[in-house]
Amino acid sequence: MDKRNRNSGRAIAPVIGVALLVGLAVLLSATIGVFAIEMAQSDPDTDFLETEQMGDETEPQTPDIDWEIERSGSFVTVTHAGGEAADASSVSVRIDGEEIDGFEGTIEAGDSTMEYAVGESTVKVIWVDGEGDGLVLEHATV
Repeated sequence: MDKRNRNSGRAIAPVIGVALLVGLAVLLSATIGVFAIEMAQSDPDTDFLETEQMGDETEPQTPDIDWEIERSGSFVTVTHAGGEAADASSVSVRIDGEEIDGFEGTIEAGDSTMEYAVGESTVKVIWVDGEGDGLVLEHATV
């Protein structure tokens, strides 16, 4: 019997085992990496409201409101520019991620709120449902 032929098959098993472990490690790290990137890119201000099923379509539970966001000097103004009236407790205004005390009572067309803001600012008007979930209705960098 030739000793070379008998031992040649034994060296392949460890190589295959190492290749499988490396492949598993790459697959696992890629999965974790994708999950981490998704989490890093998500914006808590863009969480979505529960939707109501209407046949094959879904309809968000938000009022039809037009908003204007403007800067004048060091102040940012958010104005209800038209559409339905809304309860102020359902509307959150955030400047650079910080919620401001803006509207009170019922917000109707023409109502506005003004807030001091330093430098270029990201402003978001968010519709908030009763459970704390929200949907960005308008956003601008001013």
